[in-house]
Amino acid sequence: QCESPCSVHDMSSVSLEPAWLELVVRRFGMTGYSKRWCSVELENGEMCVLARKHEGGTKFAWRIPLRVIELVQHDGDRLALIGYNKAGTVKHTLRITDGRLAETWCSALADAIGETAEREHQEEGQRPAAPPAAASSTIAAGRSTGGVSVRTF
Repeated sequence: QCESPCSVHDMSSVSLEPAWLELVVRRFGMTGYSKRWCSVELENGEMCVLARKHEGGTKFAWRIPLRVIELVQHDGDRLALIGYNKAGTVKHTLRITDGRLAETWCSALADAIGETAEREHQEEGQRPAAPPAAASSTIAAGRSTGGVSVRTF
C-alpha cells in the first residue's frame, strides 16, 4: 500500500506543472523507452506521459493519464516517478535510469512545492468573493491535473 494519495502536495496552480516532469524524463531517460520518444502533454485537463516506442519503423504511443505524481528517492541514488489514477492505485512508473542528481531533483521539487503553497496561502486572502467565470474555469482545469508529492525512504 502507498500513502502518497493521502499526502498529496497540490501543484494545480503551477502553470509549468508538466514542464518539470518532461525535463526529468528528458534528462534521465525512462527504462524501456528512448527518451527521444518521451513527452508530457496536457490532454483533456489531464497530465499525460506520451511514450512512443520505435519498433520496425513504427511508433507505438501510449497516453498515460497521471492524477498524482510521486517522486521517489531510494538509497540516494535511485529515482522514480510514479503515477496514480483516481482510485489511488499505481497507473504507471517512470524509472529514472541515472540517479546522480536525485537529491538535487528532490530538493528542487520540494522547494517548488513550498513556494507554491506559500503563494496560494497569500492569494487566498486577496481573492474576490466571486471570481470571473474565466478564472473559475482555469482553476478547475488546473486542479484536474492532480498534484505532486515527494517521498524519501
